[in-house]
Amino acid sequence: MTSTRTRQRMRSDGTLEQRPFVLVVHRSAALRTTLLSALDFEGFDVMTMVDDDEAAVIVKYIPPHAIVVDRRLVNTSHSEFASAARQAHIPMIAFDDAAMMPPIERCLDIGIQPIGWEGGVARLLQSLHEVAVPPAHALSSIA
Repeated sequence: MTSTRTRQRMRSDGTLEQRPFVLVVHRSAALRTTLLSALDFEGFDVMTMVDDDEAAVIVKYIPPHAIVVDRRLVNTSHSEFASAARQAHIPMIAFDDAAMMPPIERCLDIGIQPIGWEGGVARLLQSLHEVAVPPAHALSSIA
């Protein structure tokens, strides 16, 4: 599903090639479904999964513009998935219960921006609009 006009800060012609690609790797099925709808509505191309090993393959072969993860990735920052994302310089955002998140210093040390879900998805969307830059060819065709 794509829209021809999105609330994103730019016009999208509705093709997936011109939408920033966000990978959501989260253990919560409800949150994955919610983010799929919300991010698609905001003009992002979204893929969701729960498995870090599958996500590592996606990062290697179809690198996203940004990745949304849960706090377990912060705790397993030496995983193949986390390492591949860091090596590819893909921005990662941990979206989870702030009370359960590791200290902010730990998150930032391993290159993950923590955002608590208590404030809703507004902060997450703002961060994604800042870091998930659409493909360069899309910018030249936006009028």
